[in-house]
Amino acid sequence: MAPPEPRIRTHFLAPGHLGRPPGPVASGRAENRVCGDVVELFLVVEEQRLVELGFEAQGCSSVRATASLVCEELEGERISTAAALDVSALVRASGGLPPTKAHAPRVVQRALAGALADHHSRCHP
Repeated sequence: MAPPEPRIRTHFLAPGHLGRPPGPVASGRAENRVCGDVVELFLVVEEQRLVELGFEAQGCSSVRATASLVCEELEGERISTAAALDVSALVRASGGLPPTKAHAPRVVQRALAGALADHHSRCHP
C-alpha cells in the first residue's frame, strides 16, 4: 500500500477557498517584496467563529497552497484558534515545503494577522 499523500500536496494540486466570500468580510493583505508574491485572506465571522474563509493570491504555487491549507484548517474554528495558529508549523505537519519556499507560510501568517486585526477593528471601533 502506498503512503498517504502529504496534505499540502492536495492544496498544490487543487487549492480550495479561492476568491472573496459573499457578505461582510474582514481582510488582510501581505506580500513578499523579494519575489512579488501577494496574498489577501478573507474571513467571515459569526459569533466568534470563522464560518467562511477565502483568499486571492498572485505568485508562486506555494503561497496559494499554504493559503488554501490555512483556510481549510480554520473553517469553523474560533477566532482565538486562528490567532494562535502557527502557519509554519501547520505546513511542516502537513508535508512541508522546499527550503526555497519558506517565505510562503510567513506571507500567509501576515495576511491572517491582518485579517484578524481588521475584524477586531470592525467589532471594536
